Amino acid sequence: MRWLAGAVAAMLAIGAFVSAAGSDEPAPDHIRLSLNSTIYTNLPLFLAIDNGYFTQQHLDVAIVPFTGSSVTQLPYLARGEIDISNVAPAPGLFNLPEQGFNVKVVASLSGAHAGWNGASWLVVRQDLWDAKTIRKPADLRGMHVDVAAEGAPTDLLAHEVIRQAGLTPADVNVTAAVHTPANWYSSLRNHAVDVQLTVEPTATELQREGLGHKWLSYADATPWFQDVYFAVSPSFARDHHDAIRRFLIAYLRAAQDVDRAGPAWTPKMAAEVAKWTQLPLATIMQVPGPAYAGQLGTVNVASLERVQAYWVSQGLVKTAEPLSDLLDLTALEEARKALHIR
Repeated sequence: MRWLAGAVAAMLAIGAFVSAAGSDEPAPDHIRLSLNSTIYTNLPLFLAIDNGYFTQQHLDVAIVPFTGSSVTQLPYLARGEIDISNVAPAPGLFNLPEQGFNVKVVASLSGAHAGWNGASWLVVRQDLWDAKTIRKPADLRGMHVDVAAEGAPTDLLAHEVIRQAGLTPADVNVTAAVHTPANWYSSLRNHAVDVQLTVEPTATELQREGLGHKWLSYADATPWFQDVYFAVSPSFARDHHDAIRRFLIAYLRAAQDVDRAGPAWTPKMAAEVAKWTQLPLATIMQVPGPAYAGQLGTVNVASLERVQAYWVSQGLVKTAEPLSDLLDLTALEEARKALHIR
């Protein structure tokens, strides 16, 4: 039986060698990803995490949770306390280069697209909708419209609807005081506002509970608008280009999954959103479908320029800095090429 003992010893030695060799493999690149799990436009990120797409790209993605607007994440991003965050094209983003922070926008996450559900909505208080008091943008004259957060995409959407109605902000009582989903419910229930700017899936939940009616979204008023981008901290952008490329490959795979599924929900997509947002699946199924991700990371520079010009006109951005100072799309180009996306 000596041959058996020798064979076992040899096998153990080989196993030890393989184990030792495996231990020499570099650790996955660590990425601190800021994520608001209540925002349903993050579906591609939910899928990339749960389907193991980041792991397959040898990435260790650590979620840094937050609530509220992505605008709150800009200081952490600028200081390098997080590595990647999805951000709205808010005034704070455009002000970063002038303030000396070399944060980079590397890809888009979502935007308006005909046939797909909008991420943000003007929700009319239900009694006003039932009475047909508000049916067209011109009906906003004298109404109380809360945009949720100054400088947010909801702010831009509301003001664009007001402008298209031939009104000015002076013709409408515009506030930015009702910041959180919990307060959106009370603002409508207590008749504190006439129109509340909200985001999905809360907008659909408000309608399902009979508190308001989803009225206008990006595709209705701003069909050119991209509302969410990926931004990378200065140090991470400088030192971890390949990790960003692999992060975007994982994201793009998930975005392709969403795009292929179409504008309506599949059971898997709806279950993902319900899991992450902690809302009942029945509520998610009331939403017409996911937000559009079929641009597959492409950045609409014309949209960014238009938004920047708007914030300059409102005095929230000092000067229109060259967008070349804000954008670095090289990792996106490489990621799309790796996935044979034209």
